[in-house]
Amino acid sequence: MKTTQSQQYKITEALLTADRFGGGDVSAIDVRTSVVELSLFESLDKPYLSGQVLILDDKALFDSISFQGTERLSIKMASVDNDLNVVMERTFIMTGIERSVKSNANGKSSVYFFTLMDEHAVLSSLKKISKSFNGRIDEVMIKLLATEMKLDIDTSYLSLSNGTESLPTQTNIRGIIPNLSPIDAIKWLTSRATSVTGAPFFTYA
Repeated sequence: MKTTQSQQYKITEALLTADRFGGGDVSAIDVRTSVVELSLFESLDKPYLSGQVLILDDKALFDSISFQGTERLSIKMASVDNDLNVVMERTFIMTGIERSVKSNANGKSSVYFFTLMDEHAVLSSLKKISKSFNGRIDEVMIKLLATEMKLDIDTSYLSLSNGTESLPTQTNIRGIIPNLSPIDAIKWLTSRATSVTGAPFFTYA
C-alpha cells in the first residue's frame, strides 16, 4: 500500500494594514514572525474563507494602533520545501478579537486571538443589488461576481474526463435579484442550479 505524507506549509508573508495607518513605510506592519497559529475554514456552502489567527504581541502593537475590527491581514503561504512557490495568497479582514491573554507575569506581552473573514465577504455585506438577469445560470453568476465584486469564478471542476462539461440545465433563466448582497445573490442563484441528473452545484472559496 502506498502512503503519501501530508503537505506542510508555512507563512512567508503576513502584512497588517488599515486605511487609517496612512501612507509611506508605516502603511503595512509585518507580523509574520508573531503569528503563533493560523486556522482557516472552508465550506461548500460558503463562497468565502473564515479563520482564526493567534498573534503574539510583545511590543504593545495592538494597544498603540487601537484595533477597530476593520484591519486587513494579507497572507502568503508556501510549501516548506520552496519559499518561492506561493500556494495561497489571500487578504482577510480581522473582524474581531475573540480574546486576549497576558503571556507573562510582567504584563508586557499579550497573545491576541483574532477572527478572520475573506475581504470580499465583508465588502459584499456592505452592498445591496437589485437587478434583472437573463441567461444560463452559471454565466449569470460569473458576470455578477465580475461586475459587482471584481472576482473570477474557476469552473474547471465542471470538466469531465470525456472532455465535456457538467453544465446547469437552467440555460435560459430569467429573474430579478431581490435586494441582496452580491454573495447572498450568488448563494441564492447557486441553490437554483442543478445538473441533468438533478445534482446540486456549489460555489465555494
